[in-house]
Amino acid sequence: MATLTISDEIFERLTRQAQTVNSSPEVVAESVLQTYLETQADLTPIRTLGDLLAYGYGLWANQVVREDTIAYAARLRSEAWQRQP
Repeated sequence: MATLTISDEIFERLTRQAQTVNSSPEVVAESVLQTYLETQADLTPIRTLGDLLAYGYGLWANQVVREDTIAYAARLRSEAWQRQP
């Protein structure tokens, strides 16, 4: 089993978090690290403009188009007019 060195402050925060979920600091730390490593594995390095365009960026990066944008905008306007103040 490997050992990691962390600051006393981080260990205290980890201990408090473990107490709130009725667990040990080691279990919480391993869970956090596992989640972090899984999310980082999904990220591909962006080196070119083509990579950036393929990756997506900004507010609309993860947008899933479910309907025609013109129809969607019209529906939003219609719903806004029908709302009660």
